[in-house]
Amino acid sequence: MVESKQLVENALAIFRQWNWGFIDPDGYVTYSSVELQHALNRLAFCGCEDPVKAILVLLCDGRLTAVGDYQWLYFRHHKRFAFSGTTDNIDKEKWQRLSKLLGEVKWGGEEDDWEQVKIDLDQLEMKDQKTAEWQPEYNRCSFASYTPSTESYLESYYEEWFLATGIEILLSPNELSGLRQANTDPVANEEVSDNVSQALTPLSEADLKKWWNSKSKVRDLLSKDELLALIRSKYPDNHISRERIRDLAGARKRGPKGLSG
Repeated sequence: MVESKQLVENALAIFRQWNWGFIDPDGYVTYSSVELQHALNRLAFCGCEDPVKAILVLLCDGRLTAVGDYQWLYFRHHKRFAFSGTTDNIDKEKWQRLSKLLGEVKWGGEEDDWEQVKIDLDQLEMKDQKTAEWQPEYNRCSFASYTPSTESYLESYYEEWFLATGIEILLSPNELSGLRQANTDPVANEEVSDNVSQALTPLSEADLKKWWNSKSKVRDLLSKDELLALIRSKYPDNHISRERIRDLAGARKRGPKGLSG
């Protein structure tokens, strides 16, 4: 549980360093989403150990939001319901449902050719459906579910099917609001953050160097602020000053700005 929480917090720290918006000619701040596939690969590039899991958890708890093209079918109380959206918000309950069903997937087949056991949704006229698929590399997800061991004529029987494609993600309004407040007075915000951090026990030199060496493949591609955010999320109970990261990173040549979200 602790490792999972740390994984998610590390991913969120990376997300907070991305450029999620811009100021239009009229002076209004506009926020833009990024393709799920892009977010997945960039998180991995920045050192996130399991971006597939981290993104889904953040969608489930609402710290990330998503839009996409989706279709939803539902049968209950002898009634059939249908809804769809195009580049529309996908509510977090669907992500929570997907996460739950991913944990209930059953597998079958030969030892070297495992595949999901598929189900039929007779009332929705959907055959050979997989229980759950989370495919951020393809900007898509799906799930299918029904009440097992229950006759379809009973009130408690249900079927549900959901498919979303073209998924894009964005930090939640609360997260974006926090970023706006932090950017309003970056100097004051940095001082407050450092003052709070200084009340903690300093991270040992051995742990600092171990973490630094573990990021050898990506550290030269990340800004010093991104590096600081990553290590502070990795060691939330320790103080790590900006000066220590700056000393490790050393002087850097000026160049193009990094990837933007």
